Amino acid sequence: MILSSTTGVLNSKFGYEKSIEILAKAGFDAIDLSLSLMRNDDHICNADNYREVAEHLLEVAKENGVFFNQVHAVYPSSYADDEKTQTAYDRIVRGIEIASVIGAKVIVVHPKQHLYYLDGNNADILKELNLEFYRSLIPYCEKYGVTVATENMWQNGKISKVIVDSTCSRGPEFCEYVDMLDSEWITACLDLGHCGLVGQLPQNMIRELGHDRLGALHVHDNNGREDNHVEPMAPYVSTIDWEEVCKALAEIDYKGDFTFEAINIFKNANEHTVDAIAKKLHDIGRYLISRIEHYKTTK
Repeated sequence: MILSSTTGVLNSKFGYEKSIEILAKAGFDAIDLSLSLMRNDDHICNADNYREVAEHLLEVAKENGVFFNQVHAVYPSSYADDEKTQTAYDRIVRGIEIASVIGAKVIVVHPKQHLYYLDGNNADILKELNLEFYRSLIPYCEKYGVTVATENMWQNGKISKVIVDSTCSRGPEFCEYVDMLDSEWITACLDLGHCGLVGQLPQNMIRELGHDRLGALHVHDNNGREDNHVEPMAPYVSTIDWEEVCKALAEIDYKGDFTFEAINIFKNANEHTVDAIAKKLHDIGRYLISRIEHYKTTK
């Protein structure tokens, strides 16, 4: 199984090139290129030479003996402002093209969820908007040969100010989205940390999605109260039971890669500590993959 990590916080601290070098040196097989900061107008991939930028990053990856397996598109995907939503859409489409240039086969695209921040329960309205949204991306997927992965989300309650459900946060709705889209170019990316934030066990959602729907992962943990994207910790100590997660992935014969989105493990890293932190994350990943493989042989 391929082990990869997002460039995430590393981008803003060290730049894209250095981020790739750090993860490659730690032993990761592949890189999940984060384009989340394309929401900033001055991001390098919003410039006219974005293809040249992507080609350069591809060369950096090759020089370091790694490849790009995944991309994270800009987010959020929608706003209460139509003009901002259109800009986000255009940048998501550009992200699909960039994924193609660098050879990534999957791009994670957040569902629209802006209406959850307005009055009332808008789940049904959002479902129609999201089905239209993802269907509109399929022609670009076909053109560039890149699969779009939708993701399970969460939100802060408008009144309670605590984390509550949002788009695809529960298994049945997540499955329904993938089934209704019914396209070889659409898959599910299960964010394991997001599961616990809304009271869901990731191992249960893995089983609900199953082999055919689940095509990508965002692997990280949290304290159950905030989306702090920290590393996986020892089973039975953190909020996620990693042994049960590994069992579930083996049970469904998970077909995708093992991709960390433990962004904040690097939050306070500096040039003297970042290599050791990346190596620690790598070693945890190799161990968890070994547990998945173990359970595959014993099921």
